[in-house]
Amino acid sequence: MRISATSATLAAFCTCIALAQGPRLTSIYVDLPESRCQASDGLMLKVDEAPVPIARATPGPHPVSAVLLFDTSPSMLAQPIDAIARRMSLAAQPSDRFVLGTFSPKVVFSKTALTSQDAASRAAREVGQKQIGQGGPSPLWDALYESASMQASTGIPAVVVFTDALATGNDRGYADAYDQAMRAGAAVVVVGVGDDALPTYSTMHAAGRNDALRKLADDTAGFYTELTRANRAPPYSYLIESLRNISHRCRLDVDLSSGWNAAHRLSLTSAGQPVRAPVRAPSR
Repeated sequence: MRISATSATLAAFCTCIALAQGPRLTSIYVDLPESRCQASDGLMLKVDEAPVPIARATPGPHPVSAVLLFDTSPSMLAQPIDAIARRMSLAAQPSDRFVLGTFSPKVVFSKTALTSQDAASRAAREVGQKQIGQGGPSPLWDALYESASMQASTGIPAVVVFTDALATGNDRGYADAYDQAMRAGAAVVVVGVGDDALPTYSTMHAAGRNDALRKLADDTAGFYTELTRANRAPPYSYLIESLRNISHRCRLDVDLSSGWNAAHRLSLTSAGQPVRAPVRAPSR
């Protein structure tokens, strides 16, 4: 095939531009103390068991872009969303972005970010929903999927959810929510409700009810906490602590442009010891 001089020149020009711009780096946030993050020579990142160079390691704190999801279905514990949102706004740093969401009977997100206590109250009003009787829908997987899909371009993406894990009335399933969280690189923080902490009228006492959410939190390097009768501290205390821990993670910038995508497995060690990290690379 004959290639014109103009085409060859254009191809060479595009190649030069690509080289000048350098590799497209992907950020992965991992649980690593600041001292070890700074001493990145001892870090070993593997993708599908193949070593991948780390271009840069940056200790926290970093901005966090979080969606705060609350299950408002009739089977849930009563929760003062306005009060929780106000407390969360006090914990937010100026560079953070917290958005409020509720699910049941539908999934609703606030247009107002939790930048102040007044803004938090406004956000709580925006996501308020009226229930129609008991036993209404609780589209947990839809809510998690949509939350992971709306992540901001800056900051550590996170989704936090307070739920009793009775998912009903969904258009999407657990696998959809799981894959979307992996693609977005979002750390999922779960406050689940244990059997003995459920309302007395609940009939949800089923073995393994919270297992799927526990796996989602583990695989995204998030956190899972279960409320029990003996452990019923306010949900916001767990959420604030978890988001603070996430903000102080080590950011690893790596070049995954050589065919890697979110389907490939990650592993990270520091001085030969495993480091808690997402099980997949985000696709960005």
